[in-house]
Amino acid sequence: MVIRNILPAEHHALLATFNQAFSDYTVPVQMDREAFMRKLTMEGINWNLTVGTFQGNEMVGFILQSSSIVDGIPMAYNSGTGVLPQHRGKGLTLAMYEKVRQYQLEAGIRQEVLEVITSNAPAIRVYEKMQFQRVRVVTFYRQLATLPHVEIPWSVAFDQVLDSEQKQALWTIEPTWQMQMVGLERVRETCLEMSVSQDGQLIGYALLNPTTGRVWHIAVDKAHRRKGIASALIQNAQQHSEKPLNFLNVDQQAHDLTGFLKHHGFRAELSQYELLYQYP
Repeated sequence: MVIRNILPAEHHALLATFNQAFSDYTVPVQMDREAFMRKLTMEGINWNLTVGTFQGNEMVGFILQSSSIVDGIPMAYNSGTGVLPQHRGKGLTLAMYEKVRQYQLEAGIRQEVLEVITSNAPAIRVYEKMQFQRVRVVTFYRQLATLPHVEIPWSVAFDQVLDSEQKQALWTIEPTWQMQMVGLERVRETCLEMSVSQDGQLIGYALLNPTTGRVWHIAVDKAHRRKGIASALIQNAQQHSEKPLNFLNVDQQAHDLTGFLKHHGFRAELSQYELLYQYP
């Protein structure tokens, strides 16, 4: 078997291997080409760090890598690790990571972050063997039932182009890699922006993918919480979404948000550890 960089032109083979590798996952994942290419674009795949394992012409495993500068630190993100079922148990993930780390060092990467499902004990053992440390627990929430319409005394504006600094000023929890502003800017055309302002000042906003129901962001100024602003944003998101709303990677230390979601009929369905590796 040969481990080498995956070329951008090999994205068709990569998608086929991705779908096979995740077909028996804890939560099976199957993507069409459009969704897969959107994932690669949004997460900023760095092909110079991304590797695959090949048996002849067949790709039997892969590690997808993204990279960016975060708070002045060159960081990588594992956008997905997969091995075909018939090739598991052969140490391919560790072997591929040897090549990934070689490329990371050459590129000046200082840290790598990833998420792994909390019940995936074999994967956790592999990552901890490679000196990844647990940082936090993040959870997927899904809307169980349509919320009834309630009159809320806040006007929600749509499609205003809000700059990142305005939005980040409302944050109390740092989003995970997929939901960083730099990634969402790459797929801005898929996002519906909703905002609430008072006296010309932004006091709440949400970012929604109306096609999938994914609420990428929701944030309210600390001085204006518990006044119905988040409820107004969620109510409008629900009206404009083609599917039930869902939230990815909600930090379990964000007690205001987790409490709000439970109160509004969202259910926690899947938790992941965010893991971090730091080069010495």
